[in-house]
Amino acid sequence: MTKFIVHIGDGKCGSSSLQKGLHEIRNQLRDKGIIYETANAHHGHFDLVSLVGKENREAISVEATVQRAQKTIDLIREKLRPDSTVLLSAESFFSLPPYLLIKILQMISPSIDRLDLIAYVRAPHSMYLSLVQQIVKADSIFPMPDKYARPVDMILKRWRDYPDVNTLTVHNFDRSHLVDGDVVPDFTRVLRDLTGFGDIDLPSLNVNTTLSAEQLVLLQKYRGIFLKDHDGGPSG
Repeated sequence: MTKFIVHIGDGKCGSSSLQKGLHEIRNQLRDKGIIYETANAHHGHFDLVSLVGKENREAISVEATVQRAQKTIDLIREKLRPDSTVLLSAESFFSLPPYLLIKILQMISPSIDRLDLIAYVRAPHSMYLSLVQQIVKADSIFPMPDKYARPVDMILKRWRDYPDVNTLTVHNFDRSHLVDGDVVPDFTRVLRDLTGFGDIDLPSLNVNTTLSAEQLVLLQKYRGIFLKDHDGGPSG
């Protein structure tokens, strides 16, 4: 029987920093019986969804993604012991139908003793700004705010109500709601509570250097006041 702790995302909520930190301390975690292994150190377990027919976001072939995902499964199984807890992290899990996540977990261990989920979510306006920032790096066309919709509440309800899920911990990805205003110490506290190991210590690694929603709002106000006559500035 294997216990699982799965960080399911959401996207744009510090997953890269968490995954980098977990990869850094994977040996210390293994000494505590917690298995965190991945063949893709930069993206955690994002590739695992390819094993249940879901697309990946990288410019590599489906076959290569599936091979890398299978390598991750093999790495985890090599370290697995009867009393192990497997720790997974991937924002690609968030919108995945729960039964497909169970299917992935059963590739690691057919018998699931316990499943605890961790999710970080943004307020809609914050998520919209973060997504637009990413889009405009490569394009000049992005969805208007009134066209943006993401049913986070329904997605979370689906996870909460799924019978194989023991607990779902949801935190607001907002500086005022996170421990020390940072997702890494916040996630560390959740992980300590779930595992009972109070000495787990994730390193704070600033992987994603994109602007925060608050910074984007400030820049938008600055542009509206000081750059009215420049190309792309507000009219009037």
